[in-house]
Amino acid sequence: SSGINAEYGEIKGRINRYMSEENSIARRVVTDHRIHCCIYFLSPFAYGLRPVDIEFLRSSCRLVNVIPVIAKVDTMTTQECKKLKNKILEDCEKHDIILFNPDMFDLPDNITLPPYSVIGGDTKVYDDDGTLRIGRQYPWGFAEVHNEGHCDYVTLHDILLKSCIEDLIEYTDSTLYENYRTAHLRSLDLNSSIDLSLSIIASPTSEKERLIQEKQFELERLRRHLDQIRRMSEKEPIIEVMSCSDRDSILSSASSNRSGEMKEPETEPIPETTI
Repeated sequence: SSGINAEYGEIKGRINRYMSEENSIARRVVTDHRIHCCIYFLSPFAYGLRPVDIEFLRSSCRLVNVIPVIAKVDTMTTQECKKLKNKILEDCEKHDIILFNPDMFDLPDNITLPPYSVIGGDTKVYDDDGTLRIGRQYPWGFAEVHNEGHCDYVTLHDILLKSCIEDLIEYTDSTLYENYRTAHLRSLDLNSSIDLSLSIIASPTSEKERLIQEKQFELERLRRHLDQIRRMSEKEPIIEVMSCSDRDSILSSASSNRSGEMKEPETEPIPETTI
């Protein structure tokens, strides 16, 4: 449980750090520290989600794109794996856990949806035609990593490194981060005069809408900065500005006093005496 809390704290801390740099008045180049994807491994020996899994996924799914992955799927039959996937989806729906959904993006219709299953192995086997296969060797057969009939490693690899890498970043920035920022500002009650409903965003459906949303975010940030500056100026003490004539009279008086203090006192002459 401590490890789960540490991971959640890392995800949230990176978001807060990015938000702090973005909202600073004297900001320069903002470095993106946010985590855009979390691969969460599930035990193949548990029937569905464990309480610790539910706690972490429910709290982090609104901060980062979560992709659940069933590990060591070579210890299960094909039917057992399919049954476990359905149970995980039921638990996610029951506990309001939002998983990364490739259907939101422009991907092939036949792509496999999460949760995914993977096999770990480093055994290399060469077929008669010289084809290399990597996986895990058992007395009853060979579990192959890159065989889509054995696991979903190929699909997961393509999503993370090919087809969805930019979509993950964009969805984090346009939806997950903006929703978190809006909730954070509402909790602080710093922007009661600003309509924060603009920050609850769905995925942009066109390039034009995305540009409009970016302009709206920029205007909100500018209004927030001006509001903070106005608030700070109201709290500063009022300094009275004296007129030029008063300033000159004070300076001349101080100068005369200083010259009087520096002048040596006159001594009376000593009378001459005759011996």
